[in-house]
Amino acid sequence: MSPPLTHAQLLEALARGVQVVLPNPRATRTLRAAFDDRQRSSGAAAWDAAPALSWADWTRSLWSGLVADGAELRLLLNPAQEHALWREVIEAANSESRLSTPDSLADFARGAWQLASSFRAVSRLRSTATTYDSRTFAKWAESFARLLAEQICLPPAQLEDALREHVRSGSLRLEGPVLLAGFSTFTPAQTALLDDLRNSPVDLQVADLATDPSAVLWRSHAVAPSPRDELSLAAHWIRSLFYAPQASSTPPRVAVLLPDPDDIRDELESVFREVFAPELQPITADPSSAPWDFTAGRSLASHPMVVDALDLLRWTDRPLPLERISALLRSPFLGAELDPGAISRFDVRSLRRDCGVLPELDLPAVARMTQTLSGRHPRIPVPWLEALAATLRLSLKSSAVRSFADWAQHFRNALRSAGWPGSRSLTALEFETARAWDSTLDLLSTLDFRARRVSATQALQHLERLARSARVHIPGTAAPIQVMRPAEAEGTVFDAVVLLRAT
Repeated sequence: MSPPLTHAQLLEALARGVQVVLPNPRATRTLRAAFDDRQRSSGAAAWDAAPALSWADWTRSLWSGLVADGAELRLLLNPAQEHALWREVIEAANSESRLSTPDSLADFARGAWQLASSFRAVSRLRSTATTYDSRTFAKWAESFARLLAEQICLPPAQLEDALREHVRSGSLRLEGPVLLAGFSTFTPAQTALLDDLRNSPVDLQVADLATDPSAVLWRSHAVAPSPRDELSLAAHWIRSLFYAPQASSTPPRVAVLLPDPDDIRDELESVFREVFAPELQPITADPSSAPWDFTAGRSLASHPMVVDALDLLRWTDRPLPLERISALLRSPFLGAELDPGAISRFDVRSLRRDCGVLPELDLPAVARMTQTLSGRHPRIPVPWLEALAATLRLSLKSSAVRSFADWAQHFRNALRSAGWPGSRSLTALEFETARAWDSTLDLLSTLDFRARRVSATQALQHLERLARSARVHIPGTAAPIQVMRPAEAEGTVFDAVVLLRAT
């Protein structure tokens, strides 16, 4: 173990071209941003990207090198592909009973497999299974392992063990020095890989991050009468830090730690807007300028532009409830913005009155209604709806079965015909949301690794699940207040830490 390194020493190592490996992506983003600031302040007009990677990205890059050299033929699964295999195993094991939550079970099984792999306990699952649940999982794990061997695949959780094989055979060599910094602990699988790397002719160092004991002014705890009061108390205390005399011109870096930030995200943001940025209260305000940032980002499926995109794709496959059709006709993310008054009149006079008690309508029916002249109400042109209907007439039939890649392209074409994500300029958050959506469609295409053909309904179900698990994060915001889980704080030094919801 090397002596603890300061933040400045880490930046100097990056400048020398040392590969710096950090525990998680958040710490990596922070170090890269600091390196860019350092280069900019030194007067550099251009520079190479900082050679900083998270552990997961570093090990994947080593694997990619082995594949490029022809030393490996196994496919390294991405999360979507691994989930698909686990779901297949679970459904096959319960073929007689139709499970209502196969995706949730697949997520639990994948997490248990990752935990067992990190502690190098996969081979002992069967011998240590003493309960019904553990025996069931052991059977699933054996089926999963057989499926991996048949498909010549490798799950990410077993990447460290696979890399060890190549270190021992001499086919894996590190290019240049590598520095691992900020790890509070290593799993047994990580430790085994590092031990083998140290026994090979490579320049590998492990160091802690240095902290200044004199900077710790005080530690305290407080009890609030209610959960919302706790958030308000924390926000006002953090605000006092920014108004206190600072030795540095830069604002203090504050970590707000929560067991699960998503559980109270909306409430926390409400309190933070009230205390830190009242100008962000209007619903039309761009939240990307907020002085706080959630490390994990918000679920892709929760963003309004993606809510509308998913609704529109569902509408191309089956009828949609009237309230969702009304929302789509008013959506700012589809085509050019229409006259709100005309749309409201069409909604009331045609959609709701002429349709009687029909709770749902399909897309072609509504498209015909917008094009039909009537004595009682004039034609309401909706260009994006007409273009989408024309595209669907020439595109894939929803009843057909196609590859995931075909459906991904079909979904792209449908949204493009509808003018998604709209004609107005996007905010920074909306731009990143659109990029994340495009990446999610690419991820959907990778499910073709099993050469399965599915219907539009099945492809949409997979897309919805991927959108729920994907996260949207605006890069380079460098907000001084970072909200995260405790594990995500590993690898970074803060000026202050607030731990909420402690029990």
